[in-house]
Amino acid sequence: MTGIFAKYLGDGLLIYFGYPQAHEDDPQRAVRGGLAILEGMEPLNNKLKAGKDIELAVRIGVHTGLVVAAYQAAQEWLVIKPNALNYTAIGAMGQASSHALGFAVGLPDKRVLVLDGDGSLLMNLGSLVTIANEAPKNLIHFLCENGSYEANGGHPIPGAGVVSFADIAKAAGYVRCYEFSDLEVFESEIGRILQEEGPVFVDLKVEQGERYPVDYENLH
Repeated sequence: MTGIFAKYLGDGLLIYFGYPQAHEDDPQRAVRGGLAILEGMEPLNNKLKAGKDIELAVRIGVHTGLVVAAYQAAQEWLVIKPNALNYTAIGAMGQASSHALGFAVGLPDKRVLVLDGDGSLLMNLGSLVTIANEAPKNLIHFLCENGSYEANGGHPIPGAGVVSFADIAKAAGYVRCYEFSDLEVFESEIGRILQEEGPVFVDLKVEQGERYPVDYENLH
């Protein structure tokens, strides 16, 4: 569970897991470390209350990097994982991968995760070649493949169930490409994938989800 203390942030601490040496289970280490701190607060507060009637509080945050989401994924991600590092866009269908490439190149010290859609990527397949050519080591490209243009009424995409986006990404030159249709398998592998050197392409076979409210004030 070892992390590296980086610096003080006001009354908080910044601790790195996976730096300077990466491990396949660094995300799990970070979560376990946070939970261990929370569990240690109760006995500490019991001692403080008994001696000086003082009680401390703590909050834990775990950040994996910048998340770029567009269209339907943007609306859902704002509800599922609100975070100051989220970059969400609507009215830019097909551009999630290009936006993510710009962030990855401009912020090489940040891990950039892009949540793309299959209909969106079909409108910008050339970005796969550009990303592979630039080869940003900090970029992980997630594709949410549900076979439809969900943001525009759920109309089926061309080649639904036939086209292999992972094969296209591999042919374009992505370093590693994955496909997942089983949630348990994905959960067992995601910790390792998040630590891999990019660009990495991850095709997630998903179903259309519930409609989330659109927060236009927080969409770019």
